[in-house]
Amino acid sequence: MALSLSVSGFETEGFQLLCDFVNHENFPDIPVEAMERLNRILIQVQGGQISRPRVMFKLFDKLAEREPTEDEVREVYVMAWVVELLQFAILASDDIVDGDLWRRGRWSWHRQPGVGLSAVYDTFVATFLALAFLKKHLDQKKAYIGMVESINREILYVQLYQSFDTMVANQGPGNVSTFCEHKLRDISLGLCGYFFLPFSLMLHYLGQGTPDNLRQTREITDEISIYYQAQNDYIDLYGDRSNNGKDGRDIRENKCSWLIVEALNRSDKGQRTALKNKYGRSDKECVDEVKQIFNDLDLKGAFKQYQSGAIQKIKEQIQSVDEGSGHPYVGTRPGSINVIVSDKQDHLQYLTIEDAIQHCTKGAGIWPQFSTDAGHEPGVQLGSECIVSKKFVQPMYFL
Repeated sequence: MALSLSVSGFETEGFQLLCDFVNHENFPDIPVEAMERLNRILIQVQGGQISRPRVMFKLFDKLAEREPTEDEVREVYVMAWVVELLQFAILASDDIVDGDLWRRGRWSWHRQPGVGLSAVYDTFVATFLALAFLKKHLDQKKAYIGMVESINREILYVQLYQSFDTMVANQGPGNVSTFCEHKLRDISLGLCGYFFLPFSLMLHYLGQGTPDNLRQTREITDEISIYYQAQNDYIDLYGDRSNNGKDGRDIRENKCSWLIVEALNRSDKGQRTALKNKYGRSDKECVDEVKQIFNDLDLKGAFKQYQSGAIQKIKEQIQSVDEGSGHPYVGTRPGSINVIVSDKQDHLQYLTIEDAIQHCTKGAGIWPQFSTDAGHEPGVQLGSECIVSKKFVQPMYFL
């Protein structure tokens, strides 16, 4: 019987591997109560969109060009659960700082009964559990050190940039004059670990983690990250409140967002003064005045223009990938941008980027498939496909 990597296998056989790992044989000195808490964390880790594991499964199919062995199925499921554990740690810490109440259709972890601010400790637990789980199953692999180094780097950078984002916001109202495209880019790049890690792990695992492959992958995921954050900022104000539940929270929280940076670039002296005095304040009058300035400056139209340029830039980056190194794979659609769109019944469609945008547009913008918004539960999600050039399989993660 042919073996394959699947979402159902990941959720059953893969999760069982994780549950089997969390026992007193592997952690003999941990009290029963602490072990029960650890098992609660495992339950909370479930329920995501499984976008990153899907990416890893598709990458294996494209890069390996064969069916996986039984050991490879097990190891890829392990790596995918490592990524999900790390994602839980990142999102749980972000929910604590932002005070988000909901995550994946249920209470955020720190709002769960008996958890509270001790959730801070659980983020460390999940991170080191992920590393221990990886070591248990893959420490004999040649690529193991590269995978660990990649994990450590991405976790460090994501948390540093999350901290930087909070520090900027906590400077308080009146600091909008310091907001600029450079600062916004720095904050946006902090999200790149979300996009880059599944690729780097799989490239290392399959022996394709060359410096050129990793560099070119990161360059493209950097741009995707910047676009994703701009889109997320746009949806904060102009998205459907029934889906994201925010309605301008970035304004109240003094976030350095795409909207405020663009507004500062477009505003006249009077508008800039008003933004400086009103942005970052929570009272309704100030928030409404900022919203009105955004509308007067036609930021909806500005975003559509930005969106078109950003997508074109990413396309051009992909098409200019250096084919001098990497995996000798010849795809059937070199240079094309392909997207997997899946609904909640896991029906997949393979679309061009333009068709996917049309398919997934809901009112005021494209829904991101990796929403970090606590209340974001779109009806469809975007997955990924590989961008294939003659000698280099370049993953395209978003769009």
